[in-house]
Amino acid sequence: MQRLQGRSHQLEQELTALVEAPQDASTTNLAAELATLEAGMAEHEQKSEQHASDISTTRDRSAGLSQALSDSRGKVQKLQGRIASLEALQQAALDQSDESVTQWLANQQLADSPRLLDDMQVEEGWQQAVETVLGDYLQAVCVQDIAPLSGYLDNLERGQLFLVEPAAVAPGADNTLA
Repeated sequence: MQRLQGRSHQLEQELTALVEAPQDASTTNLAAELATLEAGMAEHEQKSEQHASDISTTRDRSAGLSQALSDSRGKVQKLQGRIASLEALQQAALDQSDESVTQWLANQQLADSPRLLDDMQVEEGWQQAVETVLGDYLQAVCVQDIAPLSGYLDNLERGQLFLVEPAAVAPGADNTLA
């Protein structure tokens, strides 16, 4: 037992010597390297968190832009449908479905004459106002002089016909409505 106590005492002394002994250079270098690596790791973790935050923000922005794009596409489709509808109405109005009027125009060599709508230039945003005000007059046939045709109007048995003469454009005018 004494021998065990002696051995225990010896081991305690060696342990104390190791704890109190100065660290050698390699241990000091390893500790410094460990501290540097831990600082680098903390910096990379912080950057990683920032990148994750940036990714989340970018995804949110992308989702918002996708929704805005979808809304804009819907509006474009709606407007394209409206344009198609208006073009169909315009074409129907341009079609000379009333045979009496069509025949009268052909007899007067006016079948290929332009319509008022064809010669008009309307500034952007005023189209609907002009269409509302002029209505059926947009289909008026443009002629150089109405006077010689007035004697033939009695030959028009039925239908609706508007004739217009080109107006003199004042010098410097831009020849547009609105």
